[in-house]
Amino acid sequence: MINPYSLLNQFFPEQAVQAITGIVQPKTPEENNSSGLIESRIRADIDSGKLPATITEIPRIREERIGIVRIRRLGEPDNRPIIQHPYTEKVIRIARADLLTWCEQNGIPSPLLFPDQDEDPRKRASLLKLTLALCLKAFGNPGCRGLAPKIAEYAQQQGISLGEDTIRKYLKELDNLKTKTD
Repeated sequence: MINPYSLLNQFFPEQAVQAITGIVQPKTPEENNSSGLIESRIRADIDSGKLPATITEIPRIREERIGIVRIRRLGEPDNRPIIQHPYTEKVIRIARADLLTWCEQNGIPSPLLFPDQDEDPRKRASLLKLTLALCLKAFGNPGCRGLAPKIAEYAQQQGISLGEDTIRKYLKELDNLKTKTD
């Protein structure tokens, strides 16, 4: 199956919510609530500047006929006066890179935004094990709590943005893999 979100470089907020949650049309109250919470968070972070977005304001006019509708014959024109109501439409676009960064900073997993992610669980497990083996070789075996700060400090020295919580998450995932295979 083709992931349609991998084709987009710019997202409207609604598309971003769909890509993050995987919910296109909410069917249950839980799905509706989940989509609504993510959308309100996205919009709040756009307003506060935490999530960079391009906001374009487009002037529009809505026309409305006023007066009493009279009965008229088929094909007879409606001669009521028209009033124009000007308004501004906001078009918000979020760049893929900014959305990916925002998801990572907030710890939001979004597999539909990461088309390059490897979906093969065996390959992912092998990469996690390889990473752990290299970390143990470099830092010794101080356990999950002791290993995470050392890896984070080394990553920071190398200019890699990687938090201790993220490292602990992957180390715990690796522990779960080991207990399943043991």
